[in-house]
Amino acid sequence: MVVPPFPKKFENIPTDMTTPANLIQTFGGELFTGLLRVSFNNNHELIGLFEEGSLLGFIEEKEKIRQEISISRVENIWKAKKGIINAYQSYPDEIFILQKLLSKGLTSKLETFGLDLGSKTVALKKRKENCIIEIDTEEKAQAIYLWEGKIIWNLAEKEIFTENQKIIARIYKGKKLDSKKELEKIKKALKELSAIYQEKYKKNFVEEFLFYIHQNLAEKYPIIDPFLGAYELEKGELKIKETEKSSEFIKPFKIAINDFIKKINFTTEEKEKISKIIIEEGKDD
Repeated sequence: MVVPPFPKKFENIPTDMTTPANLIQTFGGELFTGLLRVSFNNNHELIGLFEEGSLLGFIEEKEKIRQEISISRVENIWKAKKGIINAYQSYPDEIFILQKLLSKGLTSKLETFGLDLGSKTVALKKRKENCIIEIDTEEKAQAIYLWEGKIIWNLAEKEIFTENQKIIARIYKGKKLDSKKELEKIKKALKELSAIYQEKYKKNFVEEFLFYIHQNLAEKYPIIDPFLGAYELEKGELKIKETEKSSEFIKPFKIAINDFIKKINFTTEEKEKISKIIIEEGKDD
């Protein structure tokens, strides 16, 4: 990927000097918001996104194709390969947008010229697309990030267009977020989490989970504060009362589920079982 113009937190740290678990723990303590990029040979990268210390997810980029992956796969790649780690600081709104854009599928690969790409960019802007345009020239990789048709990060040199340079361009556009499907994934994950938790601990999952939300996340995400009554959770079944705001529940509940399973003594397999339900998101965007 071509990283947006975020300030660096640190750079060029060898992967054998730390582990994913150590970095996640450190970033959690620092309430880090930003991007972790791990570069290996042969166009292979891992991209981790964090918001105020919470891991939002990891994306693997291999031969310019991206997919969201589990922590266990991150750890396996880390052990098998040597790479370099860079970290970049950002803001929650920027990370939210970047997460959505990086989950987009590769829809077009073009061998073209600058003026033609300029025309395609204008068309994407008119359609108010959310997408990434990556550009390879002989000198370096460049990119243009569009959100709702507006260029939010322009990392492409104007000479590409003014000199009509020959380029290779990739457009990551994919599909738009389907709120209904995302909520179904959350409901499925909560049912699975409830079943595993109650079997393992013989405790009331709903009480424990809602108390955790109230104590740790309600101030930041008031929409999921259980005392506001915007939803019900009974026996692991989630029911949204304010259906017109359904899309606003997606991100907070994903963070709540991910944070909760990190805090309890689940096995790696149990955590993976729940996480895999949620990380299917990238396949739908």
